[in-house]
Amino acid sequence: MAEGLLNLDELAEAMKGGKYRVALQLFERSSGVSIRRNEKGFAHWCKDCAGQLAKQDVDDSSRMKMAAYVAEFLYYIGMDQQAGLFIEPYVLRLSTPWDAQDHESFSHTRIPLILQVAQYHYVRRDFSLVGRIGEKLSHWCIEQNNYFDAALGQHQMSRAYGRQDSFARAEYHCDEAIKYLAQAKLHQNYDNTLINWRMGLVWLTEGHIAWIKGEQHNSERKLYMAKYHLVDTDDFIANGNINHSLGCILYTMGKGEEAQKSFKEAEAHYLEVNHKLHLARLYLHWGNSLYDTGHFKKAEEKLEQSKSMAISINNKRQHGVANIALSLLYSNKEFENRCMKKSFKYLEEGKEI
Repeated sequence: MAEGLLNLDELAEAMKGGKYRVALQLFERSSGVSIRRNEKGFAHWCKDCAGQLAKQDVDDSSRMKMAAYVAEFLYYIGMDQQAGLFIEPYVLRLSTPWDAQDHESFSHTRIPLILQVAQYHYVRRDFSLVGRIGEKLSHWCIEQNNYFDAALGQHQMSRAYGRQDSFARAEYHCDEAIKYLAQAKLHQNYDNTLINWRMGLVWLTEGHIAWIKGEQHNSERKLYMAKYHLVDTDDFIANGNINHSLGCILYTMGKGEEAQKSFKEAEAHYLEVNHKLHLARLYLHWGNSLYDTGHFKKAEEKLEQSKSMAISINNKRQHGVANIALSLLYSNKEFENRCMKKSFKYLEEGKEI
């Protein structure tokens, strides 16, 4: 993958600063393909790029840097399979040393790649390994007085422990991440915009953990903290996740109008990069909230959208859940379009999936 296809310096600057709108433009300019309108064409371009990059020495610093930032963007927009093409050559090399405490694998130039190796395992739900990678990375960075990347390691740990329902440990590492981000600003003179963006991501993790724990008011408070830090950024997915989660929480708190507003904001953010999995989940929660409040026709629209999005990415679990929700809707006696035939059809499809 040569510089002519995708400018490495421009990409690195955009990705390190969370400037995803700039990154999106770089990819679309380089590929000549609209990511949002021609996903198959963009996926084909990614495969070609990975093949070109594979011709370079695996230890070449420019190859590692390119692989890290391209994969980060692809993970960001939900193209996990394509991201893996760039990361897989490094997975064994940068996954096995953690238990052996082999710090030779670390260097400042390799940190972005190590973080994407962690993401590779995260999407495969190997959360214990993600936690170990984050721990080793954080410890090494602390020894080097590199507080910023130590914070990123702590955040990886919090995400991993949160997914394993170890909530106390997850919250502890969120607090540690915020501490190290503050130290990065005070001692490493990092830009406020960058620190605020990363702070917002940590608050988002904290808010999500509180939501899972059933602490609605605590979750609402932390998600608004995340929104405060991220509202002026180009992080479409993080802002979408905040508003999606807030919509669910506000709905359960009886704040229906605020919830609908949050769902709409989440939709707008997800559509920026056409993230179909997030859209499928959003439309499911949105449709269920409309169903519970008696807005059956609108609920039908959102649930059908959820199903369509799930089918488009071959996500069987999300497809099945959407079918079951539609089955309940069509069996409701108060729904003007009630149809038991459709209800049974969707229920059987949901069970099979």
